[in-house]
Parts: sequence; C-alpha cells; structure tokens
Amino acid sequence: MLFGAEFALPAGQSNDPGFEFWRVLDRGLDNARETYDVIIIDTPPSLSYVTINALLAADGLIVPLPPSALDFASSSQFWELFSDLTNQLLRNRGQDKNFEFIDVLLSRVEASDTASTVVRQWILEAYGDKVLPIEIPKTSATATASAEFGTVYDLPRGSINAKTFDRARDAYDRMCELVEQQVRAVWALQLTEMGA
Repeated sequence: MLFGAEFALPAGQSNDPGFEFWRVLDRGLDNARETYDVIIIDTPPSLSYVTINALLAADGLIVPLPPSALDFASSSQFWELFSDLTNQLLRNRGQDKNFEFIDVLLSRVEASDTASTVVRQWILEAYGDKVLPIEIPKTSATATASAEFGTVYDLPRGSINAKTFDRARDAYDRMCELVEQQVRAVWALQLTEMGA
C-alpha cells in the first residue's frame, strides 16, 4: 500500500489541482491524535511522497545519522531539498511548518573507526545542539534484530554475547529516555500555553 501511495499521491495532485498530496497523512492522523498521546512514524531515508507526508504530519523529528562522509553529505542534501520543498508547498501558499524538536541521533557508530571520529566532528559542527548526547553503536545485536525484522528489545537475552547485547540495549534505553524527555517538554509547554 505504501508503494502504491508513491503513485497515487502525485496522480491525485494532477487530477485535482486543489488536492494537497503533502497533507494526506496529516489529515488521516486526526482521529488517531484524539486516541494516542504519541504516534511514531518510521520512514525510509529518502524524500519520497510518503516521507514528505510523514515530515509534514510530524511535530518532532529524530534523524538517525551514521558518522560516514556519504551519510553526512546525504543528510545535508536532504535538508536543502526539504527546505526548497516546504517553500514550494507551504510558504508560497502562506503556510509554515514548525517542529517542536529536531534531533540528530548518531547511529551505527563504530568506536574503533577513526574516519567516523572526523565525520562525527563535522556532524557536531553542522547540527550543534540538535545532536543527541548518545550514540547507537554498530553491534551484532542490532544486525541480528534487523535481520529478523525486530529490534534489540525482541531478542532473547541468550541469543548473542551478553556484553554486546547490554551495550546495544543500554544505548536504545537512553535514546528512549531522551525521546520521552522531549515529548514531556512539549506537553509541559502546551500546558503552559493553555494556562493550565
């Protein structure tokens, strides 16, 4: 269905000039927002029609970024394209898009890779305080979980080396804590603005 959406969304725009292909998911989530406090959408790392919909429906972003030169260059190009796109789709129509937070999460980090140390510094200089103070290590635990279409939380404890498992699990636990802190900060701000 998601693959089909890549064709249906632009077709809808060509058939009806008033159709806003970039707002379909945002409008579709209206009922879910009444039921759920947090909705997490995981998109592929590309600027597709589905990803555009997810970005414009989101209140906050967490962008995983491996410390490699190619990934760093791709992320810079992605943000430039997204900025151009929001100018075309929103600002030219008198609309705007703001995010409560945008976080960059260093992922698939190899501690012994000296090249990644250099790129990590580039990332810190480019994204500054948007870089979360945690890194997701590249481990066999993550690779095993991904191969089974799961996460480190789905792996049974004895399935891989305990030290590797704990290192991966600790990083993901810290990341979840940071995300929860971001969400709570947004809620607190919303309550303050409501005068509660």
